Amino acid sequence: MNKFLLFIFIFSSFIVHLHAQSNIELGPTNEEIDNFFQAEGIEILNSILIAGSREGQIALISNGIDGANFSIDQGIVFSTGDVEFDLSNNNSQAVTSNSHIPFFDDDLRSIDSLAIFDVVIYQFDVEIQSPSVNQIKFRYQFGSEEYPNWVGSQFNDVFAIFVTGPGFEDGTNVATIPTSGNPTAVNSVNGGVLGANSDGTTADLSQTDLYINNGHINDGSSNTNPQPGPFPVYIEYNGITELIESEISGLQFGETYTIKIAIADVADAAYDSGVIFDPLITNFGEADLSLTKDGEVFEMQNEEFLTPGDLIQYEFTISNLGEQILSDITLEDLSFPDEIEIPELETTTLFPGESVSVNAVYAITQEDINAGVVYNQAQSTAVAESSEEQFELSVDPTPLPPNSPFYLESCPDCTAVILPQNPSIALIKSANIDPDIPYAPEVNDILVYHFVVTNTGNVDLFDVELVDQLQGIEIFGEIDFLGVGESISQAFTANYPIQQSDLDRGEVENQAEVFAFSPLDVEVTDLSDFENFFDERPTIVMFSECNLEVFNAITPNGDGINDTFKIQGIECFPENKVQIFNRYGVKIYEDKNYDNQNVVFDGKSSGRATVSRSSGVPSGVYFYILEYIDRDGEKHKKQGDLFITTGN
Repeated sequence: MNKFLLFIFIFSSFIVHLHAQSNIELGPTNEEIDNFFQAEGIEILNSILIAGSREGQIALISNGIDGANFSIDQGIVFSTGDVEFDLSNNNSQAVTSNSHIPFFDDDLRSIDSLAIFDVVIYQFDVEIQSPSVNQIKFRYQFGSEEYPNWVGSQFNDVFAIFVTGPGFEDGTNVATIPTSGNPTAVNSVNGGVLGANSDGTTADLSQTDLYINNGHINDGSSNTNPQPGPFPVYIEYNGITELIESEISGLQFGETYTIKIAIADVADAAYDSGVIFDPLITNFGEADLSLTKDGEVFEMQNEEFLTPGDLIQYEFTISNLGEQILSDITLEDLSFPDEIEIPELETTTLFPGESVSVNAVYAITQEDINAGVVYNQAQSTAVAESSEEQFELSVDPTPLPPNSPFYLESCPDCTAVILPQNPSIALIKSANIDPDIPYAPEVNDILVYHFVVTNTGNVDLFDVELVDQLQGIEIFGEIDFLGVGESISQAFTANYPIQQSDLDRGEVENQAEVFAFSPLDVEVTDLSDFENFFDERPTIVMFSECNLEVFNAITPNGDGINDTFKIQGIECFPENKVQIFNRYGVKIYEDKNYDNQNVVFDGKSSGRATVSRSSGVPSGVYFYILEYIDRDGEKHKKQGDLFITTGN
């Protein structure tokens, strides 16, 4: 009985080997291997072990991540050596080969003619049973004792996955390095240094990101036995790759494909290699939900500019850009869920390549117009055939470029509808007098002006400023904010002390200007009108009739009294010309725009016959001619004697 129990224990140890690193099940059957590789949407058929020892070179493992620090937790291992030893030791021997009989496979030898030793080949058919499955993914890690001493030599152990079927040439190897396209082999992925035993064989030393050094010296010198460590992965191989993913793409529904997994020692049987697989992954074809949201202003109440209540129309287009049927499609607006009512979709199921569109409207607010743009985003959801839920935020089919002033960096995909702004302002300036009552002021009497400022545009205005170029005028008041359509009449006033020159002209004529800024910092301005917001006419305060009176005697002796030729009221008629002649008819003075101040006759001659212009003309009787144009455009002429007494 004890001998029988001992036999059972020994037999069980052969089948299942338990250790601190990972759990190993040796010699799995074809059915167990097929069940490991089985994935949704396919069926594995006609499996066969073509080459290799089932009990010695193939094993299932579990607890691979925590137990051995693999990137694969549940896996199957194919080894050119003793698989149990390879998984139960960590760099304990330099050579572990079982020296298997050479096996010649044309596909393997197409990669390397010397790939004939310790060969393991497992082959099976895959039938594509789902119309959505178009891809199978293999995920694996390849390791070898050839690292690192034999990098760059003919001893280049290799692993391959050959595919035969519709769309594939016979024996197409898909187990290639994704960043280089080279076969998975010692010389294709390694630590980036030629080994101590390199013999000139070509080696790719650039794939170091895919390589894990498992305890060896990697400087080109020969390694000791045992290796110095540390040993990050509990496995006999000196080096192992990171997890590599290979794809069989373009699979067709209803078709059958033959897959052949093969690994071999190259050029010798002394140093072994192995590969550990993750379960297969079938791809149902990519599910790709797309949502675009386009918007434009399509209804305006005012032909000139936007006003609150005008409408933006949005077009939502949901598309199935993937390879799976999408169902249970929903659509909601994220920005204005309460303001935008989205009609029911015509369909909630889309086959690949199909689309569905729906329109909805949004009423523009004054806040939107002030901002100059409306940003908006929606969301659509769907369920793919693979039961995967799809969530997609909308994108603008005509997005704003990054250099646009309205580009929103926090949401570059948001639909942006630019709202044209028409900032505008108007100003009325009036004097605080009754034009029907005669006004006879004196010098320094205060003339009071009132202003009415109105926002005549479609955006609010800020920092309203009033400027008046009338010399001596003093403006009071301020306006920080002026809403759309708002008119303010009490904010600004101005005081102006009447000057003697105003009395001489019989009027004060001037014009103010108002400035303001829109929310987008656009400056607007308007010149005042005295009556309405549309014209730009100066404000005129008349003191009396502009009657001309010529004072025909002057005494230019420098005493400040009657030193110049005065024509009272000439300021009312700036289009004028004054000429003065002596008794012989010789012109001694002529000038235009006579104004009694800057343009004035002070007794000095400017005629061509003048001998000394710096000295005054002699006393005597002279003759003047005054020509002027009145406000109605009519020409007038006055003439008479001018008596000049110099005191000389």
